[in-house]
Amino acid sequence: MDDPGKATDQPPPAEVRNVLRGSVTGPVVQAGTIHGDVSIRSGPPAASQAEAPAGLSRLPRRPIDVLWGRDQVLAGISRLLDTVDGTTLGAAVVGLAGTGKTELALHAAHRSARRTIWWVSAENPEAVLRDLASLAYRLIPEIRDWNSLTAAADWAVEWLRSHDDWLLVLDNVEDRESVAELVARCGKGPILVTSRWDLNWDRIGLVKIPLPVLARPDSVRFLLAETRVDDADAAERLAQRIGDLPLMLDQACAHIREQDLTFDEYTDLLNAQPRKLLASAAWSDIHRSSAARTFGLSLDAVASKRPSAVDLLGVVCCFAPDSVPRRFLRTQAQEPIELREDIGILRAYSLITATRDELGVHRLLWEYVRASLTVEPRVTAAALLRRALPGPDLADVTNWARWAELVDHVDALDPLITGAGVRQASLDLADCAHRVGEFLLSQGWLKGSRRLLSRAVGERTQWLGPDAPDTLAARHRLGEAVRGTGNLDEALAIHSAVLRTREQTLGSDHQQTLRTREAQAITKNAMGRLDEAIEEHKAIHRARVAALGEDHPDTIWSLHNLAITYKNNNQFESAIALHELVRAKRTAIFGADHPDTLRSLHNIANTYHHAGRYADAITAQERSVTERIHHLGPHHRDTLRSQSNLADHYLAAGRIEDAIGLHRSTLRQRETVLGADEPDTVWSRGQLDKALAARNGPVPTDASPMPSQPEQ
Repeated sequence: MDDPGKATDQPPPAEVRNVLRGSVTGPVVQAGTIHGDVSIRSGPPAASQAEAPAGLSRLPRRPIDVLWGRDQVLAGISRLLDTVDGTTLGAAVVGLAGTGKTELALHAAHRSARRTIWWVSAENPEAVLRDLASLAYRLIPEIRDWNSLTAAADWAVEWLRSHDDWLLVLDNVEDRESVAELVARCGKGPILVTSRWDLNWDRIGLVKIPLPVLARPDSVRFLLAETRVDDADAAERLAQRIGDLPLMLDQACAHIREQDLTFDEYTDLLNAQPRKLLASAAWSDIHRSSAARTFGLSLDAVASKRPSAVDLLGVVCCFAPDSVPRRFLRTQAQEPIELREDIGILRAYSLITATRDELGVHRLLWEYVRASLTVEPRVTAAALLRRALPGPDLADVTNWARWAELVDHVDALDPLITGAGVRQASLDLADCAHRVGEFLLSQGWLKGSRRLLSRAVGERTQWLGPDAPDTLAARHRLGEAVRGTGNLDEALAIHSAVLRTREQTLGSDHQQTLRTREAQAITKNAMGRLDEAIEEHKAIHRARVAALGEDHPDTIWSLHNLAITYKNNNQFESAIALHELVRAKRTAIFGADHPDTLRSLHNIANTYHHAGRYADAITAQERSVTERIHHLGPHHRDTLRSQSNLADHYLAAGRIEDAIGLHRSTLRQRETVLGADEPDTVWSRGQLDKALAARNGPVPTDASPMPSQPEQ
């Protein structure tokens, strides 16, 4: 045996490049000698171990120099934020849009001495997710390959929970319940919320601070100081006409300064040139009515200088108001100087907010502009949105955030196109609704998917006819969404009708025809018509082998769905053998980390369960959960399905407490990600009840895992 301390004449080993992938937890012991470069890619560190640099701040802008009439309320907020405890976590500033809630929050944040100050635009869940994720990106900028926005946001929340000396601002919250869970997960404060809604905020640990319009003397002082026009009586009349709304007072001052007007001249213009007010009851309030007139005057002033800017605002208001990506508006790779100038003047008149990446429109202005839009901006917006659709691969994780942000914009554009009578805009909208609906379907958001796909079917039926190829494609996908929501008879009717048309127009062996036939077979499987489903899947597989070959993805899907049907028919050995074959083929073609390959392991575990091989099921499903968390993220629909089924395997094996804990956490995740009424969430709720009942009795005989997912 060689003496390890003795020098030898042996040449050194060849250089080897070592690449370690994944995350390393705990102590690392070097065994042997590693030669060559070592590249380590790791996941994010534990949130509790990450430290923020001093002065880390994310504010949308600096506050204005003087906050007229708000000194006392600002001082009260600052005292409250400095004295939060386990019961009181912060404050919620509530009031009418335009009362200056955001400006007040900016001042409170700017004067805070907290080490970290983070601002979240909380108009909708997607915005909250994005802004929380950005905190993770700032805290650990070296991590560039997050699995999803949700994963980054969850890490950020855990960081807040495990650290002190921060201030979190949730701006423009639409309702209390939309942030209740986030506040609870943080577990402490201070948290400052702004909202239009006057709700019982103390239920989630926030002290409600109502913010009314300014007192009249403060409005007058505001006008006099900001315009340097010395006419207190006229300022009084203008303040009354505007309704003491801070946002409108500020805009009035901008016009008066810009156009060298007197207060009475501005008041006369406001009276003589109002735009038609919205007719809804929401606009009967005097302050909102005055705001609408001021918006109209602002638009007229911009139009006199740069008409194209008003045109741009019309297009922007076709989308959702919260955050419009600037990339939507580009017709070329580089943002044209004309577009930049239009954005600049709109921003200068406080009609929009603008960052390098996004534009925002105040909701009142958004409603006002939309009430009088002509056809042209609607057509333009539909074409721009269609061009903004990501690539066709819905399994590409890097595009998921872009797909998700499109949902609100499709919903905002929809009512503007309905009844407009413009064929191309209607078809552009249908394309958007179809593709975004497919994305939602792939993510398990079934209600939203069904809604958008129904919209696509309606538009295409009207303009192309019920049997046009694009109409049939949307109808096919709609049937899958309907099946996913549990409406099997309706789904079967949809797919049967599409199948008849495709057989007549394309032939029985066309690939589109086979896909619809497969969807029909999957629905029959779900209905318990197993013998029919098995024969149809076999016939589809034979046809695909003949036309496409053994290893085409569609051919492999045929085996996948046949294996699921075998399992449902208690043909377990045949099912396992097919799933193993499918997994091997997918690994060879797509790689071990592809979502379809991961699905095969999940299905193998389910089949073991149904065969009564619970130990094998647990081993396979634990690996499935680990792999899906790593590659898809902890909140992806497929990850949660593996997690739910693992809990069922635990229950069947007698590990009741493990089953209860996992079902409970899965239910919470599904309620947050999918909603309380989605089928997967309802399933989790029922399985948790069964696991809880097993504490005092035998394991229920129907405690089977969630059915394996067929082709979508």
